[in-house]
Amino acid sequence: MELVQEEERRKSKRLRTKEAREYKKKKEERARKKRLEKEQRNLAENFLKVAEKYLPLAGFTEDEHYAIFIAQSQEELIKEGNALSHCVGRSGYDKKMAREETLIFFVRKFDDLDTPFVTLEYSIKHKKILQCYAYDNQTPDDNVIEFVNKKWLPHANEQLEKIAA
Repeated sequence: MELVQEEERRKSKRLRTKEAREYKKKKEERARKKRLEKEQRNLAENFLKVAEKYLPLAGFTEDEHYAIFIAQSQEELIKEGNALSHCVGRSGYDKKMAREETLIFFVRKFDDLDTPFVTLEYSIKHKKILQCYAYDNQTPDDNVIEFVNKKWLPHANEQLEKIAA
């Protein structure tokens, strides 16, 4: 009889230990999920603050063919990357932008402002364009390159100086 009771106690203890481990695991998972949600909220808030701070760089309106917009959210980056089949919606560009390491801009044709066309990455620190790609990481045509380098970039650098002052 004592052997049976001892076995019952061991089973009960194993069950309590297993339940305790499961409870601890669920508690840790909830804490991790809460932490990730907070990090995601902070990232989204910082991303938007950066976009608003550098909005004047996108304010260039002296071209009749192209317009340029700064990315306003991680969702916009994802949409752009998916539409143009490149990595801007992935690869940590959202984090780099939220930390003010880089800025992401969308070049659009003036007659089709809602359709992704060309994406560019701009270095705040070096005041230069790091990447400029059209669909599937192709180099944009010469007219876009000329617009970006000769019209928009001087404007962006001038606006950056004003923001820094």
